[in-house]
Amino acid sequence: MFQTCAWRDLSFENMIYLPDHIDTAMIIPQTGVPEQFYVYGRLTEKTAARHTIYNAWAFDREYNLIAELSGYGMIPAEEL
Repeated sequence: MFQTCAWRDLSFENMIYLPDHIDTAMIIPQTGVPEQFYVYGRLTEKTAARHTIYNAWAFDREYNLIAELSGYGMIPAEEL
């Protein structure tokens, strides 16, 4: 999930962003490890300080929710 959001920032902002915070994270218990899964990330905010905020979801191949991140914030690497 982190890489999906970072890919968006690298592709559209042309710079590397790194994780800063997560408001909430939810992991759904599974009976096994999925062989394949899909990730959907949605940019919800870009701050004046160029920080990006996302919500992201991971699904198995039957589109059952595996994990959810809300308020996943990333900061430009140059700020470190």
